[in-house]
Amino acid sequence: SPPKMVDSAVRSRVIGAAVAISAICCVCYTLPVWTNDGLHTSILLQAFDIASPSAISCLINPCADNSPVSTAVLPTQTAGPLPTHPMTFHAIDTANTALGELQKVEDQHAKNEVKFQDAKDALRLVQKKYKRQLKLSRVGLWKTVGDLESKLDHLKSRVVRAKGEMMARDNFLSARVSALENALARAKVALRRQLSGVRVRMAVVSHMTGQPGHNGLPGIDGRTGLVGFTGPRGENGPP
Repeated sequence: SPPKMVDSAVRSRVIGAAVAISAICCVCYTLPVWTNDGLHTSILLQAFDIASPSAISCLINPCADNSPVSTAVLPTQTAGPLPTHPMTFHAIDTANTALGELQKVEDQHAKNEVKFQDAKDALRLVQKKYKRQLKLSRVGLWKTVGDLESKLDHLKSRVVRAKGEMMARDNFLSARVSALENALARAKVALRRQLSGVRVRMAVVSHMTGQPGHNGLPGIDGRTGLVGFTGPRGENGPP
């Protein structure tokens, strides 16, 4: 929890009131006491009250037979109660006012403490909520990442399978093309051989001489030709 927030002005007023009360008490304690012989202050009475035994022994005559010296008798007169100084009432009022303000500050601090605790609880709830949402979103994100990875693996397998099929087809086509090229080469060689044989036979036949053959049948007239162009017009006849 945060430190108590006490106003410095209130604290200074409380300290001032306490100092004032202490000063008034000291003044009241050192007020003069009237006796028959004159004015003696209470400071002298305090001196006699707090005097040590060695100081009291100084009042004894050393030449006498241990007979104490007659001490001075202070005849006193009973005095009535002294009136209260006005500053005392003022100091008391100031102290009461300061205490009241201090109490108000403490009450306000308590209220602020309650509000701070409520805000802290609300912040804790918000943190828990966001942590839960963040966890859910993280789980969903990793699930999506897993789905994407599985899809990528499936696509990779399909690509590898398609690549293998394409390579197999390429190999098959390459083999078919090679076989076709070999067949064409063999066909060319065979045709060349046949052509060479035909040429040899033609050369042999061209140099062979045999018996004359029979006369052939008479020929057939050919087809009638086309009609020619019209000739020039002749001169007019006699009238």
